[in-house]
Amino acid sequence: MAIVDALSEGVRIALRNWPVLIIDLVVALVNCAGFFIFVLLPVAAILLVAGLSPFIIADLHSHEALIRQIPWVMSLALAFLLLYTAVMLCLGLFVLAGTVGVVVRTVESPEEGFSLASFLSLAKRDFFPFLNYSALTGGIGILIALFALVGGYFIKNLLDYLKGYSLALSYFVGIFAAGVGAALILALIVWLLSVTFYGFIELSHNRQGVMETFQKVQSFIKKDASSVVFFLIAGGIYLLLNLVFTALGFTFRFTPFGLLLTLPYQFLTYMVSALTGLWFVSSLVSYYLGGREQGVGGS
Repeated sequence: MAIVDALSEGVRIALRNWPVLIIDLVVALVNCAGFFIFVLLPVAAILLVAGLSPFIIADLHSHEALIRQIPWVMSLALAFLLLYTAVMLCLGLFVLAGTVGVVVRTVESPEEGFSLASFLSLAKRDFFPFLNYSALTGGIGILIALFALVGGYFIKNLLDYLKGYSLALSYFVGIFAAGVGAALILALIVWLLSVTFYGFIELSHNRQGVMETFQKVQSFIKKDASSVVFFLIAGGIYLLLNLVFTALGFTFRFTPFGLLLTLPYQFLTYMVSALTGLWFVSSLVSYYLGGREQGVGGS
């Protein structure tokens, strides 16, 4: 499928599934409420039990020495924070599974409209496959990070060695290695993100095993190199729109009614982010399934 066609088709699909935005808003509210209920309140209770004022949460830096005297307080607070983060990540993945599912269904069965029951059913069906696939790509991401660290350590030692012979040579090798290394790491990150998102679509479309899905997505990207270009274009548009709206929000600080305008604008910014995110997913689904229909990447 042509890039422009997939981008415009993404707009149509996103508008057909606009109720997903309401689900995203509810999840955001649950996120905020969950942080207050499952992190701030327990930490405040722990501080009270320890004989400290819970209001020191607002200025932890000034009370750092005091808190260090009772390390179990920070350990419990960190445990609550990690638990909250894990639950919210799972909730976000659940919503992503439902979103990809309803978008894929819209492409496969255009006559069907959005329904909450279908969203929840698809999210429940695809959550664990998405989780397993995320574990696979996350493991690859860790390997890439280790590769970058080992490469950086090797280059540092090489430059230290070359300085003993020629300072100019060490500078040249350092600049060259930094440029090549940065380009390579960036390319690996883009590849990994492409494999991850296209893999989610493949999982929702065919519901096969994690490794088989990974291999099919790899085959798709090899046969259609423009799929990575499309991912960069769609992702770039998504990031650019969100950066523009976020930057505009900072201008309210310099207006007389900045505080009054900030809250509604933050809501608008979040909804724009949710809508562009839905469009991003819809565009990827349109491009990927369109390519599969044309025989790219195998059946």
